[in-house]
Amino acid sequence: SVFEQRYRAMTIDDLKQKGKNSPILFFSFLFFISSIAGLPLSAGFSGRMLLVYASVSNDLFWLPALSILTSLVIFYFIFRLTYEIFSGKPAINEINLETHHKFILLVLLLPAILLGFYLSPVINWVKFGSVILGIGDGGIEPSP
Repeated sequence: SVFEQRYRAMTIDDLKQKGKNSPILFFSFLFFISSIAGLPLSAGFSGRMLLVYASVSNDLFWLPALSILTSLVIFYFIFRLTYEIFSGKPAINEINLETHHKFILLVLLLPAILLGFYLSPVINWVKFGSVILGIGDGGIEPSP
């Protein structure tokens, strides 16, 4: 992988203290993983809430329970990984991010944060697209 070739990190032990050397890289990495787990105020949380709402409204109560269980497992992994990244003996290999890499990380991090706060434009866009494609009514109730 690119991470392996560039930073010479193949195991979790190789990541020790790398978070202190390059905090932007590893905080972004941890935020993206936390978003997958459904951390509140991230895009992953919005997706999980939509999943819970849709499954509960269709009487599929096992699906939110499974979602919560997987989130707990992912959060355990995240906290364990965070501990390993920011503790331990000092790293031998320094990670130096170039300016354009930092810029790309911040550009990718911005939508992940904004979609956690403000998802309604995306939902409206999807409804509009479904009406144009003829696969939905855009949430408009038919008149009797």
